[in-house]
Amino acid sequence: MKTTLNFLVPWRLLIFALLGPPIGLCFAMWVLLPVFELAVGGRPLFDWHQIVLVPLSYLLGLVPACVVAVFDAFLAGRHFSYRPLWAALFGFAASFLPLLSSLTAGFVHGPIILLFGLVGAAPAALCSWLAGRRTAPQPLL
Repeated sequence: MKTTLNFLVPWRLLIFALLGPPIGLCFAMWVLLPVFELAVGGRPLFDWHQIVLVPLSYLLGLVPACVVAVFDAFLAGRHFSYRPLWAALFGFAASFLPLLSSLTAGFVHGPIILLFGLVGAAPAALCSWLAGRRTAPQPLL
């Protein structure tokens, strides 16, 4: 009988750890930011110079991405349906991990902070979908 952590193979962690933070950065800078600019009446700016923030995205997003990878492996072991949707909801919540100290101290507040969760939800859903496309390795015996 297989346990649920048998699905926690290195390729799942690699997919989430390597692709999650840059996808979150691209979603934040090239989707959410232009939408907010349009909402306030400004002109959306699409700038390639924001690519220098990739190391910062890994610094802030590596731990939440790995936490979501473990959750996704658990869901894959239990054969949950709609796994990318559940991973997106968990990624929404896990994206607040870097802000945990600021949230508990009361420095960050208001409903606009919930939009930060979208930065974690989009890459979680995409990485979960990509991890599910690869079949689990079969045992030799």
